[in-house]
Order: sequence, then C-alpha cells, then structure tokens
Amino acid sequence: MLKKISKWIIGFSGTILLLLILSAVLSPWVINQNWFKKSVIDHISRKVEGTVDFQRIELSFFPRPCLQIYKGEICIPGKTRSYFKSALVYPNILPFFIGNIRFRSIQIKMPELEIRLPETTGERKEDGRIFSVASLNEKISHLLTFLDSGLYSGGKHLIFGVENGTFDFIRKDRSICRFEDIHVQIYSAYGKPEFNIRCSSEPWEYMLCTGKISPDGSIIEGSVNLKGFHPQAVVSHFAPATAKRFSLSKVDLKTDFKLDKDSGLNVEIKCAPVILTLKGKTKEFVLTGKGLEGFFHINKTETSITLTELNLDFPLLKLSGNLKINRKTPYIFLEVTAENLDVNFSRKVAMEMAGNKPVIRRIFDIIKGGNVPKIKIQTDGHSVKELGNWDNLTITGCMTDGNIFMPVADLNLEAANGCFTISKGVLAGERLRARLGNSTGSSGALRLGLDKKNNNTFNLDVKIDVDMSQLPPILKRLVKSEPFLKEMEKIDALEGRGQGRLIIGETIDAPEVEVDVSKLNLSARHRQIPYTIYLDSGRFHYDKNTVRVSNLCGRLADSSFSGLSASLDYKKRLFLEMESKSFKIDMKEIFPWLMTFEEIRKNLKDESPVSGIISTSFLNLKGHLLAPRTWRFQMAGRISNFSTGSILFNEQFQVTDAMFEATDKTLHFSNAITKFRDASLNISGSLNGFLFAPDQAELAIEGKLQPDSVRWLTEMVNLPPEFVLRTPLFVSETLFSWEKNKKITLTGRLAVEKGPQISIDIQHTPEELLKICKLTIEDKESKAVLGIRLGEKIVELDFSGNLTQKTIENLQADNTQLPSGWLNGDFHARIDLDKPLASTARGKLSGENIIFPWRLARPLTIKNISLNVDGNRVKTDSAFFQWGNQDFYLKGNVSLEPDEIQINIDAFADSLNWEELARPLKKRAEFPRPAFWL
Repeated sequence: MLKKISKWIIGFSGTILLLLILSAVLSPWVINQNWFKKSVIDHISRKVEGTVDFQRIELSFFPRPCLQIYKGEICIPGKTRSYFKSALVYPNILPFFIGNIRFRSIQIKMPELEIRLPETTGERKEDGRIFSVASLNEKISHLLTFLDSGLYSGGKHLIFGVENGTFDFIRKDRSICRFEDIHVQIYSAYGKPEFNIRCSSEPWEYMLCTGKISPDGSIIEGSVNLKGFHPQAVVSHFAPATAKRFSLSKVDLKTDFKLDKDSGLNVEIKCAPVILTLKGKTKEFVLTGKGLEGFFHINKTETSITLTELNLDFPLLKLSGNLKINRKTPYIFLEVTAENLDVNFSRKVAMEMAGNKPVIRRIFDIIKGGNVPKIKIQTDGHSVKELGNWDNLTITGCMTDGNIFMPVADLNLEAANGCFTISKGVLAGERLRARLGNSTGSSGALRLGLDKKNNNTFNLDVKIDVDMSQLPPILKRLVKSEPFLKEMEKIDALEGRGQGRLIIGETIDAPEVEVDVSKLNLSARHRQIPYTIYLDSGRFHYDKNTVRVSNLCGRLADSSFSGLSASLDYKKRLFLEMESKSFKIDMKEIFPWLMTFEEIRKNLKDESPVSGIISTSFLNLKGHLLAPRTWRFQMAGRISNFSTGSILFNEQFQVTDAMFEATDKTLHFSNAITKFRDASLNISGSLNGFLFAPDQAELAIEGKLQPDSVRWLTEMVNLPPEFVLRTPLFVSETLFSWEKNKKITLTGRLAVEKGPQISIDIQHTPEELLKICKLTIEDKESKAVLGIRLGEKIVELDFSGNLTQKTIENLQADNTQLPSGWLNGDFHARIDLDKPLASTARGKLSGENIIFPWRLARPLTIKNISLNVDGNRVKTDSAFFQWGNQDFYLKGNVSLEPDEIQINIDAFADSLNWEELARPLKKRAEFPRPAFWL
C-alpha cells in the first residue's frame, strides 16, 4: 500500500516538474507573442483608464512565478504620465496562460509619476469640488480589484510596492512640488490590506505613512509622520505673495487620518515646536510655539479645517480656529480664537504689517495696549476676498489692563477692562471698566465707528467714580455751551469725589454730553462766592440745555443746607428752578455776598452789619439766575439771633427767634421775639415787597418799650416831644400798619407802669401832619378821650371826659416839660385855616397848662381856658395862652357868620399879626421816610 502511494506521489511530482519545464521552455515564446502582449496592455489600460506601453516582458518562475516588465509608460491624457524602469507582476499562472489576467502582486521600481495641474483661470468647476473623497475611494477600490487575487490569499504578503519612485506636480510645464525616494508597500493580512509609504520632498525631509484599507476600499485609516516639514516651501509654490511676508520654520508633523467613502476624510494633526517669522516693511517679528494640534475634514460638499490648539511661547499666546467651506453654495466661514493676546505686541505687528489700512490704524490708534484673555474673529462670504470685507467681519473678546485712547475728549484711559465686539465697521464695548488718573469708570457701554462709513459714530455710556478735580478739564473739552463754560471758569480748587453716569454721543464731530452724578462729596471755590462750598451728598445732572442738582446736603462756611434741588436751563437764558428741604443761613457771612449783586445792593443799605441764623424748612424758587427781580419763590422757616441796621426804619433791629413764611412778594412772620433799641417786643405780621422795594407792612405787637424806643416811636408818628410817655411802657393788642407814601396807622393798648391805661388809634399820611383818631386815657382819677387831626388846611380837635393833673404826671416821661395841668369837658372843633369863617365848634372845655399837640415854629401853650361853644358861637369866659414869646388874654364872644366874623371880646396882647400867626400852621413838618432791607 505504501509503495502504491509513493509511486503516485512520485508520478504527480514528475508531471508537475514536466509542466514547469515545458512552461519555462514555452513561456518566453508565448509571452513575447503580440497577442499576449496586447492582452496585458489592454487589461492594464482598462484598469488605469489610460494608455500603457512597455518595452518587453519576461517571465520568471523562481523563487515564484512573475512577469518582469521593463521600461513601461502609463499615460492618462491631460492628467498624469508615469514612467518606470521595471516592474514585477505576480499573476495567477494558470488563468494567465488562457488569457484570464489576474494579478496577485505588483512591484514597481523607480517609477516617475507626473500629475498635470490645470491652469488657474478663476472659473469654478460645475461641481465646485476641490477634492473628491469618492474618487479617491474609487481609485483605491480599483487598485484592490486589480490585485484581488492576491488580496484574499492567506497570510500576510505584499500585493503592491514601489521602490525609489518620484512624484511630480506639473503646471505650465513647471514643477510645482516633487516627491522623491518614494517607497510604497501595500500588504494583505488575511484579506485586510495594510500600507506603508515613505518618501522625501522639498517640503519635508522624511515622510512615513502607515495604515489600513478595508477590503472594498471604502475606508482607509492610518497615520502620517513628517520629519523636518517646511511649510514655507509649500506656501512659496501656492501663494508666493504670502510667502514674502510670512516664514515658518521646519517642524515635525504627525497626523492620523480616516478616509470613509460615506463620511469623508478626517485628519487629526499634531506638530512639534514651531517658529513663525512675520516680515514687515522695516521689521521682522519672530513667534515661537510649543506645538500645534488640528483637525481636517472633507466630504462631498464641505471642507473644514480646525485648529484645535496652537501654543506660542513668544508672545505667550494660544490660538484655535475653524475654516468651513461649502463647495456647493459656495460659502466660506472662518473663525479664529486667540487667548492671552498681548495688545502691545499685536499693535506693533499690525501697524507694521497692515498699518496702511485705515481700519487697522484706527483700531490701534484707540487700543494702545493691554491683554486680551480671549478674542474671537468670525467672518464669512462667498469667496476668499469677501472674508476681508468689514461688513462680514465680527470680532469679539475681552480686555484686561488695557490702555485706551478716547478720541472724543482726548482721554488716555488706563487699566481698561471689558468685552468688545467689532461688527460692520463699528466697535461696541460692554461691561467696560477703566481708570483716568484718580477717576474710574465701570459698567460702560461704547459704540465707535472704525471704517469710512461709520467714521463719525460715537456713543459712550459709563458709570463713573470721579475725582472731581479732573471733571472740569474733561467737560471743557466736551461741552460746547458757552454759558456753562463761563460758569465752569469761575470754579476753582474743586476737590472731592462723585459717583454717577457719563453719556457721550452720538457723533465725534458734535458730541452731546450728559453727566449724572448720583453721589457727591466735594469742596470748591466760586469766584463770586467768598467762601468754600462743601457738598456732603446729593446729585448733579448736566445735559445739553440744563444743569440740575437734587438732594444736596452741604455747607458754606457756617451756613448749611440739605435736600436742595435746583435746575438751570441754559436754553431759557439761565432759568433757575430750586427746591430745598432745609437751609441754615448765617447772615453775617451771606449778607456781604448778597451785596455783590447790583440788583440787591441798590435796594439795600449795608452801612450796618447783619448777623443771625435763618433756618428754612421749605424753599421753592423759579426765575432767571442773573435777574433777581424775576425770582418767584416760596419759603418757610425760623429766624434766630438776627440783627440788622436797616431792616425797618433805618434802625438797629434784632430778632431773637421767629417763625416765617415768605414769597417773592410777601414776608409773613409770627412770634418774633425782637429787640428794637431798648424795646423788647413779640411781633407777628407781614411785609410786602420786602425783597427789593418794601411798600406795605402789617405788624401785631406785644411787649415792653423803654425810653429810647418810646422817644423814637413818638417821632415816627409826628407827636411833639412833649408827648413822650413815661416808661416802661407795656404794649398789648397793638397793630402797626404802613403803606409806602400813603399811610401809617397804629392801634392798640398801652400801659404805663403804675400809671394809666392808654388805648390808641393813630394815623399819619402825607396830607396830614398827625391824626389821632382816638386816644383814651384812663385810671382811677381820669377818663378822657382825645382826637386830633392836624392838616395843612384843616385842624380838628375832640375831647371828652376829664384828665387830672396827677394822671398827666403819671404819663409824662419828663415832668419838667409840661407844667402841672388838667383838662375837663366835652368839646369838638373844626378850624379851616384857609376859610376861618367856615370853622365850627361845639361843647365845653376848661383846663390849665395845656400844650397844643403839633409841631409849630412857635409853640402854643394854654395857661388857662374856659370855653362854651354852640355852633358858630364861642363864649370865652377866660383864656390865657402863650404863642412863642407872646402872651394873650381873651374874654368875650365870637360869632362866625358865613360872610363875616363878629367879635366881641376883650383881648390883651403886645401885638397881633394874623399872617404871622398862620404861617407856622402852613409849614409842614418833615415826614419821616422808612427804609427796608431783605
């Protein structure tokens, strides 16, 4: 049995050996037959979709059967042309000899591949594709199909290889990029292809690409390692203008990729430290980095390039970004993010590289320095050119510790922080914070035009914590209102702080300014105010036409105020509106300042000092600031320890305490505890026109008068000095009324200490020297009512009751002025000095030592009189009187008829001259003129 098997094996082996010998003998003849050669060329041409030619083919059986092809050429018209020195093709032997050409493996030595790139015409292809994943997968699939017989062979073996190849990109018969020393190996590991590619090139020193291919060629994944990659060489070929301005050092690059027929090509990129050189007109900037990571994706319609991370050591910077290209639309979107951006360095680079562009120059004219923790740049468009259009560009970011130049007010801001957006040629900032000297701004919002279209756009809205000494020069640069600037010029030594809001807009050429300071604490000097003004709290607001303050609390020397609100309208000729809850005014300090206003000075007298405290509980004022006569106001409060030399009747007047209410026309006061001369009075009343031209006063008076004040009051109502009353004189229920140039009235009750009670009703007018409407004197011994009217033409006398000598003595301030006398009767007389015949009288009157109460050049004293009058008949039982130095004695009857005087009287006198006697009566006494002040 064993012998039979051995014979069978020997026979089979011999047959095989014979066949091999026959194949070796016959194959050169068969292979070099034209039909065989043509079938091989046609087969390969169909596979590569081009033309294939070679010089000769040889068959070798050892160590395994293969075809050796020499000096071959493969050409795809308009696309590629490839030459190779030799190629080893391992076919399936048995199908091969019957014309069924199937290859197990191909190894090409020293191929030279040229790829013709189309000339750039600026026109897009209809499908808009830059790179076709499907076509690449299709070519890989064709290659695997071409080698399918070897693909599914068992074990791991080479199915395609290239040794010492070259790969050249040609455009216009010029080499653009050349790859050399190419070694390609594609293995089949149990039906799963693997590949290994090595080469060198101008852009890199060495490249190694390894990976796997799915059996159907739909998925390819692997990695690429580039050593000594020189991006500058690539950029120089494809963008020579860019290469002149940028230079990137050699780097080591590693990528992981996956090519999927359905999802596209995905590439992850990592690179070793890089050095980037930026070449400006006069300077170069060297940037050094730790490394780069990125991602590349391309599918049927889109291409995206993602820069995951680029870390620079100098300047310290972190970059990331994303580029998306929709080839179908077409549409391009670019986003770049930078972290830890040094504005100082970036400004130098930008001004050197693109300083000729107005927008770039304007940006960095404003942004002088600082740090940007994060900035994002976004742009889109339908072409690469549109990416640089400012209408498509958006830049967002945040800044810290920046230096900003504000063009509107020429302000250099420091320690600037905040977020910003640049879009459509406008810079917008929010949550801004900055410092100017000792002042700070926060929570700011900014809009600033950058391009030509928006060059005049400007708006700033910011909260401020300001050093008040810095505010005037800023406002002088911003505010155009002449009245406001004139007032600002008058302010000196401004110190303190304020918190509020500053708004500037809407244009750079003509900015409108609004300042709202909600918290104030300051001191300042005004050239028209002799004291430093201190403000402890309150609010200040300025806009185009108005200055407003509210709830101000502060002091001026020893004067103070709180709850003060005011507004000044420049559009209405400095129209002032003011309200206040409380004022404390020290008149000793304020009055000299008030006297600097001409309108007040010409109506007030400042010979005597003014002092005292005026405290208001309410104040409302409206009017033109520089025209006090237009002021309309209401106020109420208290006066304390007030003293003046001209508030009333040109005399020193003191108010210890008083409540008052006032308008621009009338002053009302109550319970005024006053000291006037030596009088102590409690006065309530009103005064009209008190501010500039007093014209009426109404006073209710109670209190005590001493000698000096009684004497003054006697002179005020034009009583003779002989009628000065004894003091102290107690005043009660007394009303004093005064109308300028019209009338003075005095009514009330007087009481002499340990003396009679007096009730008075006195009037004084320009037409009358004196009018005592009713003067009642009453004590235990006397009760008399006296009435006197002294005019230029009419004299009227009324008397009823009795007045004893003791009563008169108790009234008189100086008993030596009047001789002891008395008066008794019921008498009325009316004497017409121009028409004596029209005079009338009635009643009885008797008395001794009586002085007639008028001011005459020659006094009239009645030593003794006894009259009995009935109508126009006067009976004088006896009369003895002195007129000047003359004595007169009368006794008899006088009858006054319409056309004559019938006199039957005994008269004794040295001489009698009627004209001489009447002249003193016609001489009018000087009428006192009261003077008022505020």
